[in-house]
Formats: sequence, C-alpha cells, structure tokens
Amino acid sequence: MPDIAHRIDSRGWFRSADGRRYGREIALLLVLKLVLLLALWAVAVKPATRADTSPAALAQHLSDGSAGSAPRRAGTDRSP
Repeated sequence: MPDIAHRIDSRGWFRSADGRRYGREIALLLVLKLVLLLALWAVAVKPATRADTSPAALAQHLSDGSAGSAPRRAGTDRSP
C-alpha cells in the first residue's frame, strides 16, 4: 500500500493544495446551484399569476355560490 502521508501536511488535508482546490470547487458548485435556482425562480415562479386574496374578493367569492363550485355529474343532485 503506498504511503500518502507525504501528500498531507501536519496542518490537515483542507490546508493542502488538493484540499484548497477541493474547497474552491465545492464553493463554485454551491454558487452555481444558487444562481441556477434563482434563475429558475425568476423564470417559473415569479411571473405566475396569484389569486386575489383581498377581503372584498374573498367576500364576493364566498357569497357567490356558483363561481367556485365544482361541476356536478348527472344524477348526483340530492336536493329535495
């Protein structure tokens, strides 16, 4: 088994040249992921239309019985 102790100095692996390079690559990947997620949010989530939740709109929606009700199938109306 080859002895790799000569590649690792006494201060720790992350302080070696390989460790610093590994840390920079991980940091770059995290920043890239963050940028891509922000771009996805800006393209897909931000421009999405939102329902009007003002008190007046909710009152009108709750008072209007036919606007939000689901269509009924034939033969399922059980009103007297």
